[in-house]
Amino acid sequence: MQRFYGFASVIVACLLVAWFCVMNVPAAVSQTVRTQQRFMTGSLPRPQFADPDRARKLAAAFPEVERLFTAWVKQRHMPGAVVGILIDGELAWVKTAGVREIDSHASVTPDTVFRIASMTKSFTALAILKLRDEGKLSLDDPIARYVQAAADLPYPTKDSPLLTIRHLLTHSEGFPEDNPWGDQNHRCLHSFAPCL
Repeated sequence: MQRFYGFASVIVACLLVAWFCVMNVPAAVSQTVRTQQRFMTGSLPRPQFADPDRARKLAAAFPEVERLFTAWVKQRHMPGAVVGILIDGELAWVKTAGVREIDSHASVTPDTVFRIASMTKSFTALAILKLRDEGKLSLDDPIARYVQAAADLPYPTKDSPLLTIRHLLTHSEGFPEDNPWGDQNHRCLHSFAPCL
């Protein structure tokens, strides 16, 4: 019975969120379009921080950030990691921990290169949104306009919509999961059954 109430509360929460989103979408879209137009025409200045002492104020938190970072690395038994804080486009603080090579015990440095895997998606999205803000593309452009191989992509039905940049950015293009562990997790979360 407890499982049912948990499931029911999730459904109710999802319905409330969906209702809220539907009620606010037109206003949010309209405001976003107006803001984009003002940025593109130059009538809206780029945001700037007004507090000239903010770098010093932020630096006061660095000891606590270092404590949290060190504890996080230790708790997760990570071989090595590096963290940095940028303030106004400048590297204001950096901390390293552990080794970059287990066999040689070579220490992590601020210049150590790590594989960042899916974090590249955030950088790609930012670059695409910058191109959108500059008027060089639309999020609703078909991907075939920019990726020639997508022109020959077979669609599941004749009336399937063309894949757009927006589909790719929101991971709603319908491509299958390429991560077996993630796929297993996805099935477990949505089946309400224990997974081993």
